[in-house]
Parts: sequence; structure tokens; C-alpha cells
Amino acid sequence: MRISDDHDTSRAVARYGFNGALASSALMFTLDGVPLIYNGMEVGDTTASDGDALFDKRNISWNANDHPELRSIYHT
Repeated sequence: MRISDDHDTSRAVARYGFNGALASSALMFTLDGVPLIYNGMEVGDTTASDGDALFDKRNISWNANDHPELRSIYHT
């Protein structure tokens, strides 16, 4: 599995910025293996995903206005 965003580190958009997150996703989708889209990546959610995020309920900001184009990029 290939992943650029998960519950162990800060979100890709927060770490790399918008262009860096897109670049890491593009790389993830072109490498061998199965790409994984972590909850919220498709809307640029920057909610902290550290600590007990794997077991605690974390709401995704589906109306994230910072990067509205991400949803259409991931959809395409």
C-alpha cells in the first residue's frame, strides 16, 4: 500500500502545502502498489491526526474552503 497521509503524522496539506500534497498524491498513484486515500485527503482536511486519532472519532471538514479544487482532482 502507498500512502502520503495517515494517522501517525500531520496531514499532507499541513506538512507540504497544497502543491506538495498534490505532488505526493500524484507520486503515490503512479508507483507500484495500491494507493490509499486517507479520510479527508480529498478535501484538504488539516485536522490533526496524531495521538488516538486511529480510535477516536474525528470529524472531516467536508466544506473545507481552503482548497475546493482538491475534491474534483481526486474525483477525476
